[in-house]
Amino acid sequence: MTDAETAWAAGLFEGEGCICLMPETTRWGGNRRRPWVALSISSTDRDVLERFHMIVGVGGVTFHHRGARPHHKPCWAWHLSARDKVEALLSSFMPWLGQRRRAKAQEALALLAEQRQIRKCEYCGGSFESYHGFQRFCCKKHQEKAWYEQSKASGDRTAYSRSHYLRNREAYLERSRKQHARDKASQIA
Repeated sequence: MTDAETAWAAGLFEGEGCICLMPETTRWGGNRRRPWVALSISSTDRDVLERFHMIVGVGGVTFHHRGARPHHKPCWAWHLSARDKVEALLSSFMPWLGQRRRAKAQEALALLAEQRQIRKCEYCGGSFESYHGFQRFCCKKHQEKAWYEQSKASGDRTAYSRSHYLRNREAYLERSRKQHARDKASQIA
């Protein structure tokens, strides 16, 4: 995205956008909800939001139903809540934001920085950033490999079989068909 496009997108966000900060809360039943940050823009001009979306390359534009009456125009909304993308977008908009919006963006960035943790992957030992305290692996591939090795080492046949099935689905299905045919043949004989 060029500086002119970033400035245009930041100007639209300055005038029409919203930075939603939700502090840590407790829901009914005592479940705790982590703090989160979301960005949104609502407009009756879909083309403007689609241009914004094309420039920033993140989030999504959806139809926003507001209990429309016959005389209301259709409304569209762009929304983004992925923490790493919110952080990157707010950082890129910072030079073009006004004083009040910049203060809110800094508050949001501070909340996100407070949640971010540097963790160590339990499979490869590499470092990665995480917003979730329970994340143990840097990627899905390492999580699956660790699960496969652990289940194989522990002798847990159900976990090993499930992991083996996921990795070798076609071969597993072919063996299952052959075994089924043999079982059926032995029942007939």
